[in-house]
Amino acid sequence: MLKHLSISNYAIISDLSLDLEKGFSIITGETGAGKSIILGALSILMGARTEASVLKNKEKKCIIEAQFDIEAYGLESLFESYDLDWDATTYIRREITPKGKSRAFINDSPASVKILKEISSALIDIHAQNEALKMHEKSFQYEILDASLPNRDLLNNYTSLYHRWGSLTRQLQEKEQAYLKACADFDYYQFQVNQLAEANLQEDEQDSLEQRRDAMEHAESIHAALYQTSQGLNVDEVGVTPRLKEIYQTLQRVADHSKEVKELSDRLESAWYELRDISNEAEALASNYIYNPVELEEINQRLDTIYTLQQKHRVNTIAELLQIESEYADQIGSVSHMEQEIESLKDELHQITDQLTETANLLSEARSNVLGDIESYIQHILLDLGMPNASFKIQLDTTEKFNRWGNNEIEYLLAANKNQILEPIHKVASGGEVSRVMLALKSLLVQKKSLPTMIFDEIDTGISGDIARKMGLLLKEMGTNMQVINITHLPQVAALGDNHFFVYKSDSESETNSHIRKLTLEERLHEVAKMLSGETITDAALKNAKELMNDQIM
Repeated sequence: MLKHLSISNYAIISDLSLDLEKGFSIITGETGAGKSIILGALSILMGARTEASVLKNKEKKCIIEAQFDIEAYGLESLFESYDLDWDATTYIRREITPKGKSRAFINDSPASVKILKEISSALIDIHAQNEALKMHEKSFQYEILDASLPNRDLLNNYTSLYHRWGSLTRQLQEKEQAYLKACADFDYYQFQVNQLAEANLQEDEQDSLEQRRDAMEHAESIHAALYQTSQGLNVDEVGVTPRLKEIYQTLQRVADHSKEVKELSDRLESAWYELRDISNEAEALASNYIYNPVELEEINQRLDTIYTLQQKHRVNTIAELLQIESEYADQIGSVSHMEQEIESLKDELHQITDQLTETANLLSEARSNVLGDIESYIQHILLDLGMPNASFKIQLDTTEKFNRWGNNEIEYLLAANKNQILEPIHKVASGGEVSRVMLALKSLLVQKKSLPTMIFDEIDTGISGDIARKMGLLLKEMGTNMQVINITHLPQVAALGDNHFFVYKSDSESETNSHIRKLTLEERLHEVAKMLSGETITDAALKNAKELMNDQIM
């Protein structure tokens, strides 16, 4: 249950602190005093959207914090699932900076808005003034219905299977679309692979061919240069090599008599051997450089093939062409692989669909079995709330399509008066009737779900007199099993509270502030009397207030 709420720097609230108790608590106050502002702050604590405009002082941050006693509600696993510390006394805090950014904390651990909503929704249910619209939402209608199921595992199993079924369905659709595209491109990929494979490209051949082509185009000049080199080095008597040999032999004859001469002689010998080798290599190499127009044509044709492929695929090297060939080959291979994946997905989807169908049918049957009890309970409550001729029915149809709630279509139907045809509630119910139906549904939810706290914001709008008293008694009864907090303008309801809090404003020269305080028994009496008669409290109003508060004033 909600033990303590503190709000600072929010709307017209500078600092507000509120200690709450179990049972049925009433909050009253004049219009505009700040009742709904307190509820708005609590909604922000539960994950509602924030913005800097809510700050009273635009230069300070807003802090909203609540303390909860959750020892008896078995929420340990929920906290564990979000890696949060569970504590019997749990604190939730949300801060809004002057720039409009917000931060949330659960037991001083940072928490995302998603986690904040999940945790807080297990602690508080707020029925705001527009909450009646939820009655037409399928999610709420299924929540009420499924809260009465004897086996919640059935719904959990369906939800798990439905998520898996949806995921497989999306995967299969994406894979089939990719397969169709791959098939459409298959001929293109095959042509490219065949063309590249036919070229039989070798990674290093381009440089080799370009060098050979350059040499062949200048073969005559190269051959002549090599021939002249060989001849100049080796021709008898006039060549460099014979003359060097004669000089070497001259030095050799006296080399034994001088170390320095011996070194020169050895160097000349080495030079002679090197020049002789150069001469021989030049002579042998010259034979490789004989102009051959046929070979040159073959080289140019091969390079033209390489250049054409490079230009086509917008690359500069054979290595890149080979990479492209490999990628196209992979695309071709993926078509066959995708066919196998699609068949595997179809098999798995077929199995999940069978399981989903079976579970959905069991869920639908379980729902059908509790419909009568729910309808009887709601009609009984509506009878107590002054709708003796009301008929309430939950229309549950089975479809062939799955949705996130099963294979059902649901509609809440109401006939408020005699001889009326049952129709969807939003088409036939007045504001007061909607409030009573919603309260009946919420009271059922309280019985079936272990919610610590439920807050109602003027659920009694459009109600008066004896019906208001009966609605208050129902709220009070709900407060025996949980903490119920009700914002009301009706004295008949306010008189029944176990606790009564009063919201009021104070004005200074510079600002207006909203406050809240718990009323004493005497103050409660005067507040109920004022709600009956207005600002001027009459003796009749006081007498009437005492009669309404008979249980408290003894």
